[in-house]
Amino acid sequence: MRSAVPAGRRFRWSAGAALTVVSIVTALAATAAPAWAHNALRSSNPAEGASLPTSPTAITA
Repeated sequence: MRSAVPAGRRFRWSAGAALTVVSIVTALAATAAPAWAHNALRSSNPAEGASLPTSPTAITA
């Protein structure tokens, strides 16, 4: 069975739909809020501004 919509119009509609989807996804990605789950430093060792004579051997969370 043949489609009632000519091939040229079908292509324009699908290209328009694809452009709309890409535009929406881009807008959502560009306006996404940053994650605030770990936004504060609780403590550090050595203290802020201190310098170490050698690199640490391990880093722990």
